Amino acid sequence: MMIVKKLVTYCIIMASLITSNAMAQQLDSVVAIVNDDVITQSELRNEEKNVALQMRAMGQSMSYDAASKKRVLDHLIDKKLQLQLAKQLHIDISDKELNGVIGKIAAQNNMTMDQLLERIQQEGLNVKAYKSNLREQLLLQKVQQHEVASKIALTPDEVNSALQSQGKSGLAAKKAVENQLLHRKFEEAGKVWLSKLRGIAYIEIK
Repeated sequence: MMIVKKLVTYCIIMASLITSNAMAQQLDSVVAIVNDDVITQSELRNEEKNVALQMRAMGQSMSYDAASKKRVLDHLIDKKLQLQLAKQLHIDISDKELNGVIGKIAAQNNMTMDQLLERIQQEGLNVKAYKSNLREQLLLQKVQQHEVASKIALTPDEVNSALQSQGKSGLAAKKAVENQLLHRKFEEAGKVWLSKLRGIAYIEIK
């Protein structure tokens, strides 16, 4: 349920940042090449705005120094690599899956799907862009599930050791510890996986 809430926040932000100026796209400069794909200056700017909005929502501010720009660019490169892998593995998000998630988001907000999409339009956002970004985030999650999460396992010894070290017991505590351990393992395995993807990719920073 938390994933769905994060997705709707992310996609509303992204939908508000997308423009349709064809001339600007034609003149857009390339900041990085990732295999047979590119990252443009406008993509980088939009992602910086997205990160800044997310940080502002958490009461933080973003510095636009070289280190911050590099982190944003690295994030975009990682996203391109994962989307390329999804295409290679024929992993996609069907319209049925997409509409199912939109339906859940609408239900959480006590609306029908049509009411949610109408509300998005009323707020001046682009419904097509909203759906496109939501589909992309779901696709990234599916790739990560296929390549990382599905290969992570916990042993009883790991769980018991964590429970003892935290001085906890009971089913609720066990479940919480399992979630903590799985999250930690996913983060660690994800970094290794992305590093391997980068290692076999052609990446050129302009």
